[in-house]
Amino acid sequence: RGGTVPGVPGGTEIIKPHDTSISRLLKVKEAEKILLQAQPTMAQFKAWKSSTRKEIVSASGRDDECFVLLKSVEEPASKLEDFSTPMILPEWKSLVGKINSAVGKIAKGEVLRKIMVEEDKLAATGKMLTGLQSLWILYQEYLLEDERRALYDLSLIHI
Repeated sequence: RGGTVPGVPGGTEIIKPHDTSISRLLKVKEAEKILLQAQPTMAQFKAWKSSTRKEIVSASGRDDECFVLLKSVEEPASKLEDFSTPMILPEWKSLVGKINSAVGKIAKGEVLRKIMVEEDKLAATGKMLTGLQSLWILYQEYLLEDERRALYDLSLIHI
């Protein structure tokens, strides 16, 4: 049993009970590309992540929904597989492709190496790394670095 959304140009659209996205009903204006700042240092990561969120949300044309999507990439319990192609809803595929391109342009060092390893693994199975997976890999590298730094600091205390 669906409901209706009044005021949609061209008449009233039906919302199916499983639809969680109003953007499925309305035409969304998505930016042509996403420009991210250069890959940050560890000290810059928090500000960079905030700026990246704002850039991607702005480019999406679906502010609240996109923010929730991006926050899922930051979840500590999330896994690379959570953001594979079958897990991405059709209305997000274009934006996720743009995220992949943007992350690919700024990735360097260990982040770039890890992205390339995952791309090669997936390509061997006929699949492609998604933008959310690229972003997840980048985030994980900074989380690991933060954990390494904390362990090092603890080891100094016990000397």
